[in-house]
Amino acid sequence: MKKTALASQKLFGNCSLVATTKPSSTYSFLSQHHYRTETSAWFSQCITLQRKPVRVIVSNSNDPYFNLATEDYLFVDEASKQVETLFLWRNDRTVVIGKHQNPYKECNISKMNLDGVNLVRRRSGGGAVYQDLGNSIFTFISPKEDYSKELNFQILMDALKHSFNIQSELSGRNDLILSECKRKISGSAFKQGKDVCVHHGTMLLNLDVNALQNYLTPHKLKLLSKGVASVASRVCNLTTISSNISHESLNTSIIREFCKRHDFDRQVEVEAIDHSSFASNNGWKDFYKQLSDPEWNYGMTPDFTYNIETKFDWGLVDLHIDYKSGKISSVKMFSDSLFPVLVESVEDGLVSQEFSMNGIKLFESWMLDVKIPSLPNIDDASKQLLQTYTTQLCAWMCIALFQ
Repeated sequence: MKKTALASQKLFGNCSLVATTKPSSTYSFLSQHHYRTETSAWFSQCITLQRKPVRVIVSNSNDPYFNLATEDYLFVDEASKQVETLFLWRNDRTVVIGKHQNPYKECNISKMNLDGVNLVRRRSGGGAVYQDLGNSIFTFISPKEDYSKELNFQILMDALKHSFNIQSELSGRNDLILSECKRKISGSAFKQGKDVCVHHGTMLLNLDVNALQNYLTPHKLKLLSKGVASVASRVCNLTTISSNISHESLNTSIIREFCKRHDFDRQVEVEAIDHSSFASNNGWKDFYKQLSDPEWNYGMTPDFTYNIETKFDWGLVDLHIDYKSGKISSVKMFSDSLFPVLVESVEDGLVSQEFSMNGIKLFESWMLDVKIPSLPNIDDASKQLLQTYTTQLCAWMCIALFQ
């Protein structure tokens, strides 16, 4: 198919990228922002492979729900069975948890809500990770018969070596580390479908390592098993090694190495996508709707019980809170307080509230503005004491449960 090139032209590494006005039929589900890569003789110095068509996609969106929905869609897309796909993206501040994880155990939900950090539950297993704009994300999708995670790792290591003179090596099954200091710069995960395999992971460019500790709450046994004191002590940002590396320049290098390994004598479409790319794609919309649904992100959490206790000047409190589908399902409070109405009100009033700091604050407002003022046969001095005790109790619950 003949394409009419626009006037503007961009340089993409050693490749000339010419914007085109019309997508090829192969990528009809994607945006009409495409690029033609004029491959040079430079690509001839590579391993000879049985060549298949390739697909290179770069996201222009930092919306984590968009990017994860796109990755899930590409995993089931019929075209992925026939081509080698590279998808490059990054997210705004986000904690991504595994399908079967409890967000209240894995991360600091109240701190995340306060700071506007997204929570996304992915549709596959694994652990919790923090991502921000200092974190570049790659996804390789291959037909099962052609899948090679060793080749994918080599593409990543060559991208760092050839463009930024950064020496890295594989550590264990899924990490890349700096050869010199042995600190982690990339983590990967893998999944298999009936016809395709996925290798996806992150590259640490300029990640806010303090955020790892602010928003993630990994179990201490996980850290002890690795022989380190904190998550931050195990990782290294690549910008501390090379001042030339950025999300864009790393993408350039990865695409170059990907083309070199898979499609060194052909034209390659590099497709830039955003929300408009899927405006009429109902299959993609289903993934986006699920991943952005609070019921999916919080309601998928396994039922659990929190047990917290403390001592106030006015009495001991032993509180048992049952969680189900994002809400408080039942409460049992044991206390030697001289105000049994406080215990009864907590046990009744917290039920059905959202299990969050906001839910506790709504309960507090109800107690102070509605419940306590309407209590019969209680003098004003006692009501004031009850209001003070309620405020203290709710402040403690917010800290004990969510901070």
